[in-house]
Amino acid sequence: MPGQDFGFVGQAYAPPNSNQDVQRLVNWYLEMSGDGKSKMPTALLGRPGLNPVIELDVGAVRGSWVLPGGQQAIAVSGEKVYLITVSVPPTQAAIAQFTTRVIGTLNTNSGQVRIRDNGEGGYAVLVDGVNGYRFRIAGPSGTSFTGTPILGQVDMAYSSALNTALVVGSPIQGTGIQPGTTIISINYDVGTITMSLPATSSPGATNIDVALTEWGVITDPGFEAPSHIAFIDGWLIVNRVGTQAFATSGPVPYTMIWPVLFFALKDSQSDQLMGLQELNRELWLVGERASEIWFNAGGADFAFQRIPGAAPPIGTSAPQSINQVGDSLMWLGRTLQGENIVIQTQQYSWKRASQHGVETQLSSYPLVADAFSYSYEDEGHLFYVLTFPTADKTWVYDANNTWHERLSYDEATAQFHRERPNCFMNFQNLRLVGDYQSGQIHQMSRQFYEDAGEPIVCIRRCPHIWSREDRKAQFHPWLEIEFTTGVGLQTGQGSNPQAMLRWSVDNGQSFGNEHWATLGRAGRRKTRVIWRRLGSGFDRVFEVRYSDPTKRDIVGATAFPRTSETGIA
Repeated sequence: MPGQDFGFVGQAYAPPNSNQDVQRLVNWYLEMSGDGKSKMPTALLGRPGLNPVIELDVGAVRGSWVLPGGQQAIAVSGEKVYLITVSVPPTQAAIAQFTTRVIGTLNTNSGQVRIRDNGEGGYAVLVDGVNGYRFRIAGPSGTSFTGTPILGQVDMAYSSALNTALVVGSPIQGTGIQPGTTIISINYDVGTITMSLPATSSPGATNIDVALTEWGVITDPGFEAPSHIAFIDGWLIVNRVGTQAFATSGPVPYTMIWPVLFFALKDSQSDQLMGLQELNRELWLVGERASEIWFNAGGADFAFQRIPGAAPPIGTSAPQSINQVGDSLMWLGRTLQGENIVIQTQQYSWKRASQHGVETQLSSYPLVADAFSYSYEDEGHLFYVLTFPTADKTWVYDANNTWHERLSYDEATAQFHRERPNCFMNFQNLRLVGDYQSGQIHQMSRQFYEDAGEPIVCIRRCPHIWSREDRKAQFHPWLEIEFTTGVGLQTGQGSNPQAMLRWSVDNGQSFGNEHWATLGRAGRRKTRVIWRRLGSGFDRVFEVRYSDPTKRDIVGATAFPRTSETGIA
């Protein structure tokens, strides 16, 4: 019987009934040829490994953000906030080198942190679901204005224009100002500043000096417990956790004041606002079961307005799953009818991006509300990476409309866990991810074949192989998988790389012993990866594992089944 392409190269797809399909794809992903003359239209590529490049304090790296100019970035590890600076630029032979320094401390030490900035010379703002924090990108500085303190009063009129870098909490000093006085709030409508301490005299109009500190907690009355932040046209925008409200900075773009009245409600339905995200200069407000899209209409009292009729009936139970993926948004969706589907926006509507196999797995997780995501592009693939911390799983959507699992492997316990990356940034032409365990920031690249010293275990479980025409038993004299061969290392683990094959004869319910085949030592590129005398069965499922620290790409696989004349296995 001629060789049979039995669908070995394919995505993860395991629906509720294992008799229908049992496909797994772990730490490989699908490459689709863009040229009709390719040897095979699809292949499996090994997912990128991790190589540490920046050491932070031990703890989860909770968020990261590249600052304007591309020479500095912010990262949060535990409760500490770091400024990462390029110390040695990259060359053709070496990546950039970095220095770090602690610039601030958060009041929390777990959970995702989202970061935005309002431009070079302005501020970066970090939100952790409890507080907001500001970092002055240009460093500490000072400014001044003309004010009129009045003896015994905390409200002081000002008569000169205020610097847009002015922030609530800034220390001030001048004639009639007590030592240790800070700004409590600014009322632009009436032109007054409220101080933390009353004035000691009434000197008339006088110069007031303001210290612009590098770091601080945002204490504006209009800034309340945000978990999400966005930036559009100079406006910083945050949600208010547990409400329908969202607020903006003001009263004009590129300022860092949060006026009490600069807020609005996502109230086309009664559900709470779960999170927000900018996309193409529009603001998506994602609720528990419905969403709204707003735009910058340039209003004097509040800049943003709802787009009439743009209220897709889709929300989320996992606010941190909301992320931009190319020219759309993706998140873990929830509607009035149900949840546990991954959706992708289409203009002002949405489509289902997940498939039954993925949804079956998501529905089995006891908790999905803590799911979070990041997205990135590498080698032309656009990925949406969705991690479920409590379930200890990571699923990845490739924009070619395929899915795979990404899992780390603990060699000491021989157990799989969610992938180690906890956040992502594209910095100095490096795909950098923060580790949720070690406090390290890794370069993520396919040139690395380990996860910072731990093995990457790849699994491909193929579709059922059976005789569709007559349901008779099939003998399998041999099977060949076309790996990239001759890739063995010179010494140590991987010098004679091995792939492991096992199979099931009960519809994927259980698997037998492992059978090994070599990919060839270094330079032996004519090696063929073949298993022989594979027995027989009515319905078989083959599974391949590979863990050596070498290239592990696969072009295809061929089986040579022979149907039993008697129909007996």
